Amino acid sequence: MATIELEIPDGLDPELTKRRLEAELSHGAAVQELADMLQRSDHAISPAAAASAAGVEQFWRRMIATYGVYTATEIASLRGSNPKNRSVAANFAKRHGVLGVLRGRAKVYPRFQFRGPDVHPDWTRLSAPLHEAGWSAARILYWAGSPNGYVDNREPAALIGTADIDDAVDAAQDSAHGFTG
Repeated sequence: MATIELEIPDGLDPELTKRRLEAELSHGAAVQELADMLQRSDHAISPAAAASAAGVEQFWRRMIATYGVYTATEIASLRGSNPKNRSVAANFAKRHGVLGVLRGRAKVYPRFQFRGPDVHPDWTRLSAPLHEAGWSAARILYWAGSPNGYVDNREPAALIGTADIDDAVDAAQDSAHGFTG
């Protein structure tokens, strides 16, 4: 077991920070992968960067477990095309604003963006201000899947298809313009 010394910035509770880092780093496979990568690298990585990487990985795992994802093959099938034709998903995403992220060697598309084989109209409304502001696909999806104080700490993605979508769209507009609410 390794010991890491961190300087905790003023205003952060050291014990709470320690517990949070331990929780983020406690996932064995992800930690081992990170350790293997670091051993092969000539570059140093800070403990904060390692903790941040673990946190991002946990976010995507939770997002996938919560909402599910479609692969390119599944999108082609949904759209009534040959499942082997992966360009169906890429073309559909490009034309309709569906976002995907790389997970391993495959691009996946969170299911909350869909209603049946089509793009959910609420997704289009929700993501439009963020697209227009130049946000990356990963940043938009991270925003959509994260608790947001503007909508009572609910995830904007969870509000797609509900009566509260207008509040989530307002939050997207504020976020796109740099307001923190």
